[in-house]
Amino acid sequence: MASSPSRVASRTMSQDPSDADVLGQLALIEAESNVRREELRRIAAELPATVSRRALVRAMVADFRGSRNKGAIVRRGVSKVLHAPLHAAKRLQLRLRGAK
Repeated sequence: MASSPSRVASRTMSQDPSDADVLGQLALIEAESNVRREELRRIAAELPATVSRRALVRAMVADFRGSRNKGAIVRRGVSKVLHAPLHAAKRLQLRLRGAK
């Protein structure tokens, strides 16, 4: 026997929530969102405004040294370098098609 496609509400929600219930839930969600937003702002403030290329390369080398899967990293890097001209040609082709 097939069950009817009725919607099951959670225990905390009534079948027909009142406007006050909905507004309360929205206020709770907004308060949680504000907390997360402030946390993200605090984290962003701790980050440096800019990173030099030299510092970026140093960090990449340090990460590479500590990596256990160096072979996969090298293969992916070589693949990206080899495929870069193909991707550039494809982008140019798409740009020329769009200009017509």
